[in-house]
Amino acid sequence: MLIPVLQELRAKDDYELVVLGLTTASEKLQAAGIPHIGYRHLVEEGDEEALKIGENMARELEPSDKVSREETVAYLGLSYQDLIDRLGKREAENQFKLHGRRAFLPLSVMERTFRKLQPDLVAATNSPRSEKAAILTARKMGIPAVCLMDLFDPREFEDRVGQPGYADRICVLSQAVKENLKSYGRHDDEIVVTGNPAFDDLAEPDLQLKAETLRSQRGWADGKVILWARQVNPNDWGLYETVESHFYDLLEQHRDWHLVIRLHPNDLTRFENLPPRVTLSTQKDDLATFLQASDVVITVNSTVGVQGVAIGKPLITIELGAASPFTPYGDLGFSIGIKDVNLLEASILKALGGFKASATLPKPGGAAHAVVEVMRDLLGD
Repeated sequence: MLIPVLQELRAKDDYELVVLGLTTASEKLQAAGIPHIGYRHLVEEGDEEALKIGENMARELEPSDKVSREETVAYLGLSYQDLIDRLGKREAENQFKLHGRRAFLPLSVMERTFRKLQPDLVAATNSPRSEKAAILTARKMGIPAVCLMDLFDPREFEDRVGQPGYADRICVLSQAVKENLKSYGRHDDEIVVTGNPAFDDLAEPDLQLKAETLRSQRGWADGKVILWARQVNPNDWGLYETVESHFYDLLEQHRDWHLVIRLHPNDLTRFENLPPRVTLSTQKDDLATFLQASDVVITVNSTVGVQGVAIGKPLITIELGAASPFTPYGDLGFSIGIKDVNLLEASILKALGGFKASATLPKPGGAAHAVVEVMRDLLGD
């Protein structure tokens, strides 16, 4: 979400950027050609004990091809040492046993880093741990801060963005999200509707042409394309299988329907002997093109659903499963929400019949620029 914003800032000559590309973010930043530093660069003299802790903890993890061992050791060690420094050894142990890495909030690491860098502004997403620590530290040190909120998870409202003083500005997806956030006590002028910069690629000028070409190549031109955006939640595998079985039955009844199963990047499910008119879509496929080529998008809680809404696609959300309560798409007016898979057929027919969401999103394409303008305003530019 921050990469389009960083790219816009890099195009200007009047800003010096220091990008903390922490742990898994490094791979994406590197692919985008954006220079950055990680936890391994935040290690200082006197951190020897923290690094020993990190080494011990890293031995318990599977090696990753996305995060270097040096980065892993630094992240684990510095974060756990911060936990000890703030809570004491025994309580740090208890918290880590209860919550794992969710217990981390490396405030001391961020404070010493900011004292060294002396930033004029801090920008971060609404993620927990490092990002939360960065925003809280900025407030403590009197540094203006901007928080980019991707969607509208109520847990984030309660734990972070809904709290008074958490960042000077919150950049949100839509007016509906702004109104919801205001109900937690945030002031109107602290919340800016910018849209999500990660959706800016949906404004590609030739997207419609690409979609028409895809439909023609796949034999979908005269049919209806339903995109099912899967998620990865071990507690919901049974639900996904039930939904897919239901889809297959519906395809027998509606011969002009085509189902696209869009796999999450971490979904390792093996699909064999798929019925006719079912297509698997992986990360090798351009998501924007597949979304534009679809007539209806269905999900439990994938961000793909909101991306579909952003380009005018009707969305159906299956309000079942472990993650559903934290993604209230239906309650906010973005989707047709159903609590029974037997309602799928009727919901699809409703969506194909011209359903319009009551909530709207800013037109994709200007979110990164809008966020930069919020940052410039805080800097007094």
